[in-house]
Amino acid sequence: MIGRIYQKIIILLYLYIYTGLLTNSGQEIISLPTGKWKIFVNGDEGELNIDSVEQGFLKGTVFGSEIHGGYNDISGHIFFSRLRPEDIFPSWTEVYYGHTSAAAKHTVDNPSVFMAGFHFTYAPREKRPHGWYATY
Repeated sequence: MIGRIYQKIIILLYLYIYTGLLTNSGQEIISLPTGKWKIFVNGDEGELNIDSVEQGFLKGTVFGSEIHGGYNDISGHIFFSRLRPEDIFPSWTEVYYGHTSAAAKHTVDNPSVFMAGFHFTYAPREKRPHGWYATY
């Protein structure tokens, strides 16, 4: 229960600080495709499934665990967090920060959309940042 409250507080703070202060000043809109993405995190490959992106909030799964976060279609900033299943102890939360790239669109050798960033794992003895990227 406390983990879920913590997760929602992180999401709201991120949305306020990083996406809520930005306005559209003639910049290109970068739509975030929903569906299955390939994600690579610190040497592990898995699936990122973005179920919905509505009014800046996103929902989905990563590595089979539920995620909640935010996306700004003007700046391209993305943020989401993942909770470890509650039946496993000790509990931890992963927080992902990143940016989408529209520059890789529509070329033969590149995916149509690319995201990359870093994430932290908030758990006992694990607070180092790790890189991640995802392709659609």
